[in-house]
Amino acid sequence: MSKDGPEDSVFLLGSNEESSEDEEYIDDNQAYAKFTLIEGDALDQLEQFVTVKAKASAKRRAVYVYGLLFMALVIGISILASVRKRHPNAVTSSSDDLGVSTLLFTTQPPLINQSTKGQTTSDIFTSLSASKTSPTTSSATSSQQTANETTSRPLIITSRQQTSSTTPAVATTTIQVQTPSLATPTPQQRTTSSPEQTSADQTTTIDLKAHVCHSIKASKPGKPRPQPAYRQCAEHAMLNQSYLCRATPVSPSALNIVVVGDFGRDGMCCQVDVALEMALASAKLDADLIISTGDNFYPSGLQFVGDLQSKTSFSNVYTSLQPLQKDWYAVLGNHDVRGSVEAQLSLNVNDSFWNMPSRYYTKTFETNSVSVQFIFIDTNLMLVGLESNNTHQLAWLNETLDKSTADWIIMVGHHPVITAGTHKKELIKQKNADRPSSYVADYLLPLFDKYNVAAYFCGHDHDLQHLQVANISTQLFVTGAGSMIRDPLEYANETAELVQGFGLQGYMTASLNATHMQVQMLDYVGVLHYTYLIPRL
Repeated sequence: MSKDGPEDSVFLLGSNEESSEDEEYIDDNQAYAKFTLIEGDALDQLEQFVTVKAKASAKRRAVYVYGLLFMALVIGISILASVRKRHPNAVTSSSDDLGVSTLLFTTQPPLINQSTKGQTTSDIFTSLSASKTSPTTSSATSSQQTANETTSRPLIITSRQQTSSTTPAVATTTIQVQTPSLATPTPQQRTTSSPEQTSADQTTTIDLKAHVCHSIKASKPGKPRPQPAYRQCAEHAMLNQSYLCRATPVSPSALNIVVVGDFGRDGMCCQVDVALEMALASAKLDADLIISTGDNFYPSGLQFVGDLQSKTSFSNVYTSLQPLQKDWYAVLGNHDVRGSVEAQLSLNVNDSFWNMPSRYYTKTFETNSVSVQFIFIDTNLMLVGLESNNTHQLAWLNETLDKSTADWIIMVGHHPVITAGTHKKELIKQKNADRPSSYVADYLLPLFDKYNVAAYFCGHDHDLQHLQVANISTQLFVTGAGSMIRDPLEYANETAELVQGFGLQGYMTASLNATHMQVQMLDYVGVLHYTYLIPRL
C-alpha cells in the first residue's frame, strides 16, 4: 500500500505543525461565523424587545396624559357647577362671569327684582312684606294707572345693573336665568269647543336640569328638625308691583281664590317661588281665601302636634308673606295620612290662618253678588280597601249637596277623578271587573252630575291640568304643582278628557261672580299659561 493515502489523510486531519496552524485558522473562522450568527439573532430579538417596550411606554404615557386631561375637565366642570350652585339666581349679561344659564324665557315674564340677590329667604320675606307698605314715591302715581291696564301692559325685565358708568342698565325681552331641574315636556296643544276658552298669552321654554329638590326626612318626637336652606329658582317682582301679575278677576265684585297643592317640601323644589307668585296674585286679586288640595307636608305628613315642619313647610313659606295671610282651607293628601291626622286638624293653634276642622267639612262664602259653597272631602277614604270607612262621609256629602242653596258649588279633594299624569296607572289599578272607572270617580261623578257641581279641584299629580268628562258639566282641575314636578302629563296622549295641561311648578286662581267662573293657570315665574271661563248653569 502506498503511503500517499494515509499521509494525505493525516495531512487533512492536521497532525503536523503546519496543518495545525491552518486548522486553528479554520476553527476560528467557523467560531466567528457561529458567533456572528448568534449575535445577529440576539440583536434582532433585542431590537424587537426594545421596540415593543417603547410602544408600551408610549401607550402608558398617552393614557397618563389623557387621564390628566380628563381629570382637569372634571375639576373644571365641578368648579363651574359649584359657582352656579352658589349663585342660582344670577342673571346673565355681557359682564356676567357665571357662564351660560339654563332657563330661557322666549317671552316677557314679570319684572325681576335684583335687590333680593344674595339674600336668604327669610330676608326676602321681610323685604317683600316691608315693600308692601312702603312703595317708592316715583311709582305711586303710575301704579294706580297701570292697575287699570294690567291685561295690556307689557311686562318688563330689568337686566343686571352694570358697574361701569359708561354702560347703563337696559331692559330686555329675552332673559336667561339659572334655575333648577327636571325636564319639562312641551304642553299638550289641545283645544275645546267652548267659545269662552282663551289660549295662553305667553309661552315659556324651560330647561330644568339643575333643580335642588330635597325634603328633610320626617321629624321624630323629641328630636329637633334642622332648619332647611330655602332655595329660590328664579327672581320675582316686589309685592308693591303686584299689578304686574297676570292673574285677573272675572269682575270687580268677584270672589277670588288661590289654589295650590302638593307643596310641603321645606321650601325646596321651587316651593318658595310658587309662594312668591301666589303672593303677587293674592295681592293683585285681593284674594278672599286660599285652598290646598292636599299633600301639605312631605314625605309623611306631620308626625306629632307641634311638629316643626308646620313652620318649615307652611308658615315660613306662605303666611310669612302678608298677601298670603288669608284663611287657608286644606284637605288631606295620601302623604298627610301617613303621619298624624290630628296634628293637621289642630294646626290652627300654631298658625291661625290654617283651617281644617275635620277630615271633611264645608264652608260657604257670600259677597254682594254671589254665594259660593266649598265642600272639602277626604278622598283617602274612597280608595280600595278603605271604602268601608267612607260610609259616613258619603252620607254627609249627599246631605250637604242636597241642602245647598249657593249660586256655585265647588268641591275640593286630593285624588283626581281622572288624570293624564303619573297617577293614571294608580286609578287603573283600582278598577274592578264591574267598575269602568276608579273608585273616586265611582263615588263623585254621579254626585257631580246630580247636583250641578261647577268644578272639582284636586292634586295628587304634580302638574296643572284641565279635564272634561263627556256628558258631565263639572270642570275638573288638577293643581298639584306646588313644589316638585314628577313625570308630568305622562299619559297625555292616552287621555281624551285632557283639555289642557302644563308640567311646571305653579298654581291656579279662580274668580266667581253671579254669572261666570274664571280659572287661570300660572307658573312659578309668573307666566299666565291658560284661562278658562265657565258659565253658571
